Amino acid sequence: MAKQCVEWYRKRWFIEEVFRVMKSQGLGIEESQLEDIESLQKLTLLALVAATKIVALKMAFDIQDEDVKALQYFSEEEMSILKKKILPKLEGKTQILKNPYKSNSLLWCAWILARLGGWSGYISQSKPGYITFKRGYDIFYTITSFI
Repeated sequence: MAKQCVEWYRKRWFIEEVFRVMKSQGLGIEESQLEDIESLQKLTLLALVAATKIVALKMAFDIQDEDVKALQYFSEEEMSILKKKILPKLEGKTQILKNPYKSNSLLWCAWILARLGGWSGYISQSKPGYITFKRGYDIFYTITSFI
């Protein structure tokens, strides 16, 4: 029974993290001025999808799991943009500033979006947080809307 309670608590924590990203420290859904319930529901759903991706990116980076496939979160077109248009501009000339993770893994994408969000790329520095991933996610989707 104790193991079950711990498992429930772990899931609760994940849900709290998703809502934290949706609220003022992340996507700012609380600041919405929509009055129509249907529009607010649509906005909430879109924010939930984005928040889930941002939390998944941070979790992938935190646990360093290269087995999670990026295609679970990103389309083939988005992966192509990451690989061909964005990654070459973010990687440095030295091996230290090259994306060290398996191509097409969620961790590989997390490295790119963290760099896009302002993270230095040096593994020796602190890991990127939710705000960095959110910033990179915003920039990425701004770029993809113009391509």
